[in-house]
Amino acid sequence: MAALKLGSLPAAALGGVATTTTKKCERLSGGFRVVADGGCDNGFPSFLPKEVEKIKDPFARNLARRIKRLPVQIERSDSSIMSSCVQPLVQSDANPVVLLHCFDSSCLEWRRAYPLLEESGLEAWAIDVLGWGFSDLGRLPPCNVASKRYHLYQLWKSYIKRPVVLVGPSLGAAVAIDFAVNYPEAVEKLVLINPSVYAEGTGNLAKLPKVVAYAGVSLLKAYPLRLYANILAFDGIPLSKNLDWTNVGRLHCHMPWWKDATVNFMVSGGYNVVSQIKQVKQKTLIICGENDKIVSNQLAMRLLFELPKARMQRVPDSGHLPHVEKPRRVVKLITDFARSKDNNDDNTRRIQVRFVTKLKAPYKVPTTAIAIPSDLSRLGLSSIVNNLLQAVNSECKTEPFDFLIDGELVRMSLEQFLIAKGISAEKILEVEYIRAVAPRKEEEPSPHDDWVSAVDGSSPRFILTGCYDGLGRVWKEAGLCTHILEGHSGAISSVSVITSEGAGSATVATASKDRTLRLWKFDADDNSDHPSKIRAFKILRGHNASVQSVAANTSGDMVCSGSWDATINLWRTNESDTGGDAVSIKKRKVNNKAEESQSEGEAVSTLVGHTQCVSCVVWPRKETIFSASWDHSVRQWDAETGKDVSDIFCGKVLNCIDIGGEGSALIAAGGSDPILRIWDPRKPGSSAPVFQFSSHSSWISTCKWHNSSSLHLLSSSYDGKVMLWDLRTAWPLSIIDTHKDKVLCADWWKSDSVVSGGADTQLRISSDIFIQ
Repeated sequence: MAALKLGSLPAAALGGVATTTTKKCERLSGGFRVVADGGCDNGFPSFLPKEVEKIKDPFARNLARRIKRLPVQIERSDSSIMSSCVQPLVQSDANPVVLLHCFDSSCLEWRRAYPLLEESGLEAWAIDVLGWGFSDLGRLPPCNVASKRYHLYQLWKSYIKRPVVLVGPSLGAAVAIDFAVNYPEAVEKLVLINPSVYAEGTGNLAKLPKVVAYAGVSLLKAYPLRLYANILAFDGIPLSKNLDWTNVGRLHCHMPWWKDATVNFMVSGGYNVVSQIKQVKQKTLIICGENDKIVSNQLAMRLLFELPKARMQRVPDSGHLPHVEKPRRVVKLITDFARSKDNNDDNTRRIQVRFVTKLKAPYKVPTTAIAIPSDLSRLGLSSIVNNLLQAVNSECKTEPFDFLIDGELVRMSLEQFLIAKGISAEKILEVEYIRAVAPRKEEEPSPHDDWVSAVDGSSPRFILTGCYDGLGRVWKEAGLCTHILEGHSGAISSVSVITSEGAGSATVATASKDRTLRLWKFDADDNSDHPSKIRAFKILRGHNASVQSVAANTSGDMVCSGSWDATINLWRTNESDTGGDAVSIKKRKVNNKAEESQSEGEAVSTLVGHTQCVSCVVWPRKETIFSASWDHSVRQWDAETGKDVSDIFCGKVLNCIDIGGEGSALIAAGGSDPILRIWDPRKPGSSAPVFQFSSHSSWISTCKWHNSSSLHLLSSSYDGKVMLWDLRTAWPLSIIDTHKDKVLCADWWKSDSVVSGGADTQLRISSDIFIQ
């Protein structure tokens, strides 16, 4: 590797070089030429451990060949050590970028990003922090925080001599903050990558006897431990690459002084920069790997809140070391930030806000106004509230929150929201926070033998499902089926709980493609591990085509059904019809035991008016039935007279309908496009929806209002997703994508869970959803 021209070296530093290194310093005009130790035939510097030969990663091998040692003065000494680093090949007019590394690592951490930084035209230095990397520490200088800081300062003072953009990943962020606060003249800007800055030093490790400390440090070198650390650090890289990257990460551990230097650092107490964070004056970019398993993104948000001049960027599909996994993305962020001008503060503008809530303790934060970055969105705001809560109670668990300004949910950055709504940012902004409407737990799936086409969660005692295998099933909880409803000869298309209150039996209805409906009774308190097979007590015949939907009225004495024959039939649910034909079927004997007889019922009345399939019916009030159809219409019927009271036409085939919202008067419907529409029939003369939600990407199969909230509803779709909605925002509150195929049905259960079924043959339960 060609030698590089450097700035003048201090005389004291040169005095210490002659006796400690085989390097030569040749006088040149304007400075010295530093020549590496005699290299090997393979181009690696001779001071690197021989294990460098085992590394396969071409980026690591190339960067290793460029590592140099420069004389750098150490604290309280006139002598120098030979300090390892990678120097820039060219000098740029812009201020240099100085790259630090993580705890117990080396400059090889930048093997994939460093060439890209050079390609972008930046002058970049990759420096080994004192005590790690490949420096010559044969004299065993102190490796505590003060010594690391002084060493970095002397290297900067001797060779770089200009304010730098200082980049620190993980613990390197603590190194960077400590240096920037103590030597502000040396640092123009900071870039902190997945910063580990809230640890209180090395904690109890500092109190260990040295013999125990040495034993503990020896474990750090162990290959299995390093491999496990890599598995945590990276977001799902192949094992073969992980094995090689483990060799890269532990290469410096083969240096003869490594164990002594690391113990020296550990027993010295390590970095504790919490009190320095608010003293940072430099503009700071925080970069977070979205899937970091080592340092929580919540801590990065806390840092964003506490640093006076900070902004944050996330790197998708990356873990703790995004500069290794996603180097192009990280280099672009660093390059753009390094070259950005100071005269544009839009991204770091701060807004005075006061957080308020109707939640009870322990979810209340102090109501004093605080200044926060204007580019924060829901996730950032949630992190701030969690940090405020944890400042009061350290045991408070992290909780996702949603935020309202003037009664509207925030689904963009504060800056964008204020501009969109014309709200002034000059006054203190009152922001209400509520617990986020999102599942916090996913239960184990409950498998079926075919598509799960129907589900009813209206009873808190059980879940009722219908399947394309012609069977109905009753589930007590995830994976626990207590009853199987046998009898249909075709796929079940719809199910409905008729009555389930009180102890004892429950009554349910099923509708099928075999043109019949069936009524069933079973013991809802049965907790048997082995499902009981039961027969219907009543079969309802009368439709001329597949029955698509069934719904019970509020009293449970009647059900209505919609069919592909374009009609709606009304039926009684009692065991013997007094007003129509009741055909008794002879009792069968099974295992010498007589089963209950079945009866057949005929429709009490038929509602005619639709011209195509009646895809969905609901019976929310005794006197009123609503229906949706493939003829593009929503119709309201008088259940007593059978008259069509009102019609709404939307121009699309409709699959589902539900009634709820304010005053239980809003009509939600979905069908053959991705739009969930909501009408308010109390507004006469207009068939235009009052709300439209369009985040799905395929047909909508189900929509259901929450049973106790007038603002919340769900929808399911053939796009494989269930979405939770709030009328106060056009964006979904939460997207449940646990299904692997079309979602055919969904419902609320127990007010705090969502149950759904689909073409993947699974019943899924998403639980612990808080509805305020």
